[in-house]
Amino acid sequence: MLRNIKVAFRTLFSQKLYAFIIIVGLGIGLAISTLLLSWVQDERSFDSFHAKAKDIYRVNSHFLSGAKIQNWSSSQAAVAPHAKDAVPGVIDAVRVSAIWGDMKKFEANGNTFYEKEETAAYVDPSFFTMFDFPIRKGSVFPDVNSVVLTESYAGKYFGKEDPLGKVITVDNKKQYTVCGTIADMPRTSTIQYSMLFPIKSLNGMYSGKGDWKSMDADWGSFYVVTYLQLKPGTDTAKTNKLLSEQWIKGSTKETIPHRGYTVQPLPDTHLYEISGEEGLMKVVRIFFIVAIVILLIAGINYVNLATARAHQRAVEISVRKLIGANRWQLFHQFMTESAVVFVLAAILSVIVMWILLPFYNDLTEKTTGFAEISGQILLTLAISSVIMLLMAAVYPALRLMRFNPIQSLKGRTAMSGGMFRKMLVVTQFFISIVLIGCTIAIGMQLKYINNKPLGFNRDNVILFEARNMYDHIEAAKDRLGDIPGVKAVFSGNADLATLNNGTSDTDWDGREENMSLNIKFMSVDADFMPAMQMEMKEGRMFRPGKADSASYILNEAAIRVIGMKDPIGKRFKLKNTDGIIVGVVKDFHISSMHNKIPPVVLTYRPRGWMVNVRTSGENTPATLAAIEKIWKEYNPEYRFEHTFMQDSFTKIYSEETRTGKLFTWFAGVAVFLSCLGLFGLATFTIHQRTKEIGIRKVLGASVTGIVQLITKDFVKLVIIAILLATPLSWYATEQWLQGYEYRTIIPFWVFLLAGGVAVLVAVFTIGTQSVKAALMNPVRTLKTE
Repeated sequence: MLRNIKVAFRTLFSQKLYAFIIIVGLGIGLAISTLLLSWVQDERSFDSFHAKAKDIYRVNSHFLSGAKIQNWSSSQAAVAPHAKDAVPGVIDAVRVSAIWGDMKKFEANGNTFYEKEETAAYVDPSFFTMFDFPIRKGSVFPDVNSVVLTESYAGKYFGKEDPLGKVITVDNKKQYTVCGTIADMPRTSTIQYSMLFPIKSLNGMYSGKGDWKSMDADWGSFYVVTYLQLKPGTDTAKTNKLLSEQWIKGSTKETIPHRGYTVQPLPDTHLYEISGEEGLMKVVRIFFIVAIVILLIAGINYVNLATARAHQRAVEISVRKLIGANRWQLFHQFMTESAVVFVLAAILSVIVMWILLPFYNDLTEKTTGFAEISGQILLTLAISSVIMLLMAAVYPALRLMRFNPIQSLKGRTAMSGGMFRKMLVVTQFFISIVLIGCTIAIGMQLKYINNKPLGFNRDNVILFEARNMYDHIEAAKDRLGDIPGVKAVFSGNADLATLNNGTSDTDWDGREENMSLNIKFMSVDADFMPAMQMEMKEGRMFRPGKADSASYILNEAAIRVIGMKDPIGKRFKLKNTDGIIVGVVKDFHISSMHNKIPPVVLTYRPRGWMVNVRTSGENTPATLAAIEKIWKEYNPEYRFEHTFMQDSFTKIYSEETRTGKLFTWFAGVAVFLSCLGLFGLATFTIHQRTKEIGIRKVLGASVTGIVQLITKDFVKLVIIAILLATPLSWYATEQWLQGYEYRTIIPFWVFLLAGGVAVLVAVFTIGTQSVKAALMNPVRTLKTE
């Protein structure tokens, strides 16, 4: 065995270019495939750490709005208790409600902390038993004024002191006592909070007025996420039906048709949409395929060069057979050489991963490390390597073992396989062209999204919460408007990019029986629409003063859904307020372009808790400093936090942006590996035809003619790949674009361009070697031969 290894190293490195190409190609292919498979596994592993994950379901709500079904991941607070009491198969129920308000101030141990709303939540005590977030120290909510912290937050607030019994004051008002701690929630959890408060503390919202007397009886407000633990084998279709019946029984005054619930398995909530359609799962599948494809390209390089190189070893094998080597000795030698290649490639892949991990984690927003690369991924790569080993080593070894050594030494032995290698080259470039085409298409859609008019101007708009400025908003707006660089100051009660306020409590003139409208609503001041440069289709914008306190402006989508003609001056009711429609604003985007523009109604309110400041975009740091100075006069105890409206929209498409970047890099890797293999084959071909090239030059062939002679066969293969890849690229991008309600048109020439890029790269790769061969001295070449 040791002798075989020594011979393998000597044979391998006797041709350094060959060794470099196959080891580098395999090493990079293994590294990139491993990272991609790790990303795929990470996305698929969300929430799988819960012991009861297969039995936990999220309750999603659905109802008819106009002619379209709306799906929400939130539900009413009454669902959980009624599900436990009246729906067979329900073992337990948990409600989770986010903390309202964009910023909260927390004081503990004499220190002040400012936390985002996603940091904390209200939960039921069963949260700690249904999910694997067990109490590490202390107990669960002995009263409504208690709080559970994660271990990192306990350290953040109280250092090394025991946090149990310590008090946290929220917004200078309410005090909560730390009753317990839990381990930090895993990164692969869709539930991510650091502070947990008892949901019963929300009962204070219910004062006995209105239809809902308590939280457990509230069927009108969708502000919690409900999780159910079902008995194994429970019929979820029946559960959906029984849950929906509870809604209808609990809210007899509602006339919304087709309303109900659908339970969604907890592990699916990360990868699938609320409606059950593929969301992130589509991207996961795509990148799983890309990982296999890159591994396939690297393997094709190895198989191509190994089978091609087998021709050159015919004489060597013949001599070995004549001096007594038997077939199995030769077979073992070939297998040893291949094993050495794979070991060296594996070592190189580890080095490449180590170098790329920081960049890869930054690109994917992951924290992948070597320890997180599981045995399942390594098993996949091992199986792939064995397949490549069989193709690249066993096949040529068996072929070489069978031929007649005497015939070989006379130069009469040839091995077939040219067609096989050509098919592999076509496959490589077929894959590369598909990836290039898809990358260009994704880039065009992202450009379309970023440049498409939204129906308002989002540029240079700074948003921040008014807080105590709310009571002095007019004076504050005047002062903010005097800041150099500020063009407009206006207020509303939400960020347009994340407008989630919705209700079905609506009525209007001419409403048909059983027709419902689920509509997004937002309160704005009189300056909001002009400052945002919204356009009216008909009617007017709001005017300052009490006269518009019951006036409504609907968007075109809302008018289309309710089917109202000549809407100006007609009655419209939102919740408990009857009013009239004074205007129809042209449709504007308030969320992702994956979805159609929803019905929206704007109401007038002279003061809003969200202040918007439009600037000239020049000297933004100085403008922000001046805004902060004024804001701090009204809110001295709080930290000034702001966002840019542009950033809010950018965040919506962060997943698409990451996908586009990943495709660009991996398409580049695929092209590089394909060209690496093509370079090796071109070198092999030129070596085989050295004598022919020399003779042609002696007979008067030009350098251009020789280059064309060598490159034309390879270019033919790339053109075949283009013809096969173009329709698939077009079909794949069309399927991907179906996920967008608003999408660009990808012209067919884009895919031809991808093919053109592949041809140019292939010609350049082959041409460098061809020119070198064509410029060689033919006399020297023929002497060598």
